[in-house]
Amino acid sequence: MKSLCQNVGKLSVVNINSPDRKDGVPDSEPPRDQESKCTAMSSMSNPNFGSTTVFTSTEKIELPNVANGDDIVDASELLLLPTELLLKIISFLDAHFAVDVLQHVCKLFNALVKDKYTWKSRVVNQLKNSYPFLSDLEIDWAQACAEIEQHKRMWRNGGKDLHHFSLTKGHFASIVSMVLTENGRICFSGSKDRHVKVWNFSQLATEHDPEPTLSLGKPSAHEGWVSSLAFHDCLLSSASWDHTVKLWDMSANGKQVGEIRTDSFFYCTQFVQDTLVVGSSNHLINLYDVRVSYKEVHSLKHHSKAVICLSADDNYIISSSPDKTLVIYDRVAAKVLHRIRVPSCILSISHLNGELWTGDAIGNVGVLSCKGKCASEMTVCFPTNPLTKLFTIHSTMMSTMSTRTNLLAAGCHEGALDVWVPLNHFSS
Repeated sequence: MKSLCQNVGKLSVVNINSPDRKDGVPDSEPPRDQESKCTAMSSMSNPNFGSTTVFTSTEKIELPNVANGDDIVDASELLLLPTELLLKIISFLDAHFAVDVLQHVCKLFNALVKDKYTWKSRVVNQLKNSYPFLSDLEIDWAQACAEIEQHKRMWRNGGKDLHHFSLTKGHFASIVSMVLTENGRICFSGSKDRHVKVWNFSQLATEHDPEPTLSLGKPSAHEGWVSSLAFHDCLLSSASWDHTVKLWDMSANGKQVGEIRTDSFFYCTQFVQDTLVVGSSNHLINLYDVRVSYKEVHSLKHHSKAVICLSADDNYIISSSPDKTLVIYDRVAAKVLHRIRVPSCILSISHLNGELWTGDAIGNVGVLSCKGKCASEMTVCFPTNPLTKLFTIHSTMMSTMSTRTNLLAAGCHEGALDVWVPLNHFSS
């Protein structure tokens, strides 16, 4: 089995401009006289095989293990094995490696990797519970498997493979809003101390408690609590209880470039391309075009009380309120699709890939009309039915959180910003 796995590794990098390739997939057996078109990749036991590089024909490929003619013949014999045995070998490979590299080796591997039932079975065997939570969803099983394995590696061993940083030099009051950008490298935080801070998490590679790299506004960003942050392109919006939403150009070192002022408090904001969607205390959802002097282009009234959280995209605006309603608005049809009565005020909404998840004031987690109980601590779960808990973080009381790839950040009530990342996050 070990020699077979090594042969899989030897077939893993090919010339993507080879004339023998059709639709990006090479023929299954590279002959001896074409060994210049096939180079070798280090064995799949390499712990970093999940990250790959695509080479063009103009690049020089320098790899430590280059296949000779005999290696290619041995590797091509691997393709003569029964399909069941090949699938068994692939099941030992990292999912990211199989999806990103192996399917580009030859037509046979391409067909095996694209078989969704293979990946579905692999996911079920790992989670032991029904996945996804809503069984009628159409999902990319290969990608789902890769993400699940990545999260399991991150949160395994009770969090012992994670670095925990507590950043205490930025705020002196509760952090209530936060945005991560650039794949988690840059963080914006807004607080009850009226400040908006910019953090560069790359500094955590050398400093355990760095100071923020930038503080917006003089002497502070707002004259009231900073309730919500949103980011699009180079533009950061900060909403506050001082009746304003301010726009900051991060490509100009955080220069303020605009302001929206009303008679209401602002609770929540989100960018949908060049449209800023805002929920406020006057029961309204307002839409502003940030390209045209931040002009209001639309206003919606779906609630009898303040709009405290929302999630928006090109098709829907989903909002909640202390009036204990969850409203789903169809932007294309310009009408309310659903108005759902809930037992407790919903404080958090996440809408992605056809799933609508909610978190309410008494600790319940809901998926559309399905509800499950989750611990009051911050708990990392897979969206299975029932929820599969990976790890519970015991920290101080948290008021907001955000995550990107392998990084999790949470704002705490005493003003600290807590960050969890894998031990090798900054060295990779």
